Amino acid sequence: MRSHTRRAVLERVGAAFVGALGLPSLVRGERLRWTTVPTVVGRDGVRARRSVPVDWLEHERAADRLVSALAARDGVLRVTRRNATATVADWHTPKLVAEVDPRTTAPPDHDTGATVPVETHEVRVRDDAGVVPDVTAGADCYGDAADLYAGEAVGVQTAAGDPLGTVSLGWKVTDAPGTERAITCAHQFDTEAQCELAPGAPRPVLRRRGETVGEVVATDPDQDLSVVDLGVADRTMRTDVPNSGTMGGVETNWGVHALRALDEDVVKSTWRTCFTTGTITAVEQRASGCLLNRYTGDDRIRCSMPLDAGESGGPIYHEYSDDGRTRCAFVGLVSMSHAVGSVTASAGYRIAAENGLTFA
Repeated sequence: MRSHTRRAVLERVGAAFVGALGLPSLVRGERLRWTTVPTVVGRDGVRARRSVPVDWLEHERAADRLVSALAARDGVLRVTRRNATATVADWHTPKLVAEVDPRTTAPPDHDTGATVPVETHEVRVRDDAGVVPDVTAGADCYGDAADLYAGEAVGVQTAAGDPLGTVSLGWKVTDAPGTERAITCAHQFDTEAQCELAPGAPRPVLRRRGETVGEVVATDPDQDLSVVDLGVADRTMRTDVPNSGTMGGVETNWGVHALRALDEDVVKSTWRTCFTTGTITAVEQRASGCLLNRYTGDDRIRCSMPLDAGESGGPIYHEYSDDGRTRCAFVGLVSMSHAVGSVTASAGYRIAAENGLTFA
């Protein structure tokens, strides 16, 4: 009874805490299946314990705002599950298990390459093996080569230079006229009221290490897709995936369902958690539209694999052998993560059909 009462109190405190930060209510289904208990240590040494639902991790921007609000208190955030015996596998992926610590530095800025000062706080996550990955792993995964890779980190900016966040590059494509393009997600630069690039609006740009490498030229909000012109910097994307193989064609609708039925592996390539393997757990069909930055295209794929903030837009693909060569068939484009430990991707075959794109 005491435990039940304590849980109820924690739930009320958590709801008040989330509300005080101006975060949306993101808990669905059960009121609070999981509870995290951050301990914030201020300059005066005063500790403040709060309870918040893990479900807020489903909404990437809300999670960023929560972390920013806590970090602004100049404290250390410790996030643990109430049941201390829980294994790493029990956590939502990516699993926030510790460390927004003012003594550490944040990842380098992906526009300028400069290291962020130590007073900027860093969130670290564990992967499925319990390893804390290097949050600057973009360099480890893709090197410092001039070429652009699928999954590589790029900073998104408005035409005026205002930063909008970081995404992973998706895949190399050609449009109907035969122009080489790249694709990534769209939700980093849209607004809740405007879910697509308005006609005549200044185009957002993608930057890497101080250089503009692309310009957004089209969007498909139903698929959380943006099409990027790489010609503004005379850039091209490579036709291979690091540590894997050559890019292949797009998976068909039948192919996606076959991968799921046979429990075949798919791979995600993104700049923080790098190359991770999972399986397709669902092929969802929903009504089209965009609401509060939650994209609901009519063909979505859900996969079991870890994901970290800023990795939206990266490719999910299936590796197969072709005359002894490893090839990578595009399956989908990372859109969002969920508290249940899965990733939703825009289906590649739908992206191609709706936008006249051909995958490399």
